[in-house]
Amino acid sequence: MIFSITDETFGPVVLGSTKPILVDVWAPWCEPCLMLDAELTRLDNKYGEKIFIAKINFDENSRMAAGMAAAGITSVPALLYYPVGVQSPRVLLGCYPMEKIAKAFDFDKLR
Repeated sequence: MIFSITDETFGPVVLGSTKPILVDVWAPWCEPCLMLDAELTRLDNKYGEKIFIAKINFDENSRMAAGMAAAGITSVPALLYYPVGVQSPRVLLGCYPMEKIAKAFDFDKLR
């Protein structure tokens, strides 16, 4: 299941996750963000037992936007991958097919 998070729920949900979590930072005006939805659904169908997938709206969550800017991430879509217990994500910018996302974050190596 893909679920939505906010600035308020980000810490407890993402940093306190019992599974690795992939966070999609998106915006409603971003065409590639909308195209990425289908690939996230495919990822959820294949890896949903091993990872959580969350979405956060860049426009509605100013703390997330400020944190991304401070980290040098200036565009959406941005995929932030947090292995369990890790506070600094691995980042993939742009819209990619499911296979490239899975390979970039080594999802096939998850147990």
